[in-house]
Amino acid sequence: MRLLSAIAFLTLLTLAFAADAAPAPSPRQVEIPSDSGTLHAQLYKPEGDGPFPVVIALHGCGGLAGHSEPVQARYRDWAEQLLKAGKAVLLPDSYASRE
Repeated sequence: MRLLSAIAFLTLLTLAFAADAAPAPSPRQVEIPSDSGTLHAQLYKPEGDGPFPVVIALHGCGGLAGHSEPVQARYRDWAEQLLKAGKAVLLPDSYASRE
């Protein structure tokens, strides 16, 4: 787990020093229907027509949202760094009962 965290940190650190890009656009709320209900997610998409590679970023056990914000700052920061690298980012909010 520590190795995975270190790799993720170094990847994001590298992206932080990548070429400058336009300011990050605001995420768009999307809903993904399934047999067991609807999965809500935040979609960050670079400006332009695309196509764009997509990163599906999963949150930890505490969920995607913060106490007073729809996306915790750390996940928002990751999404913005990936946007600067030209990637779209989907942040599904799968924090729900596992029943």
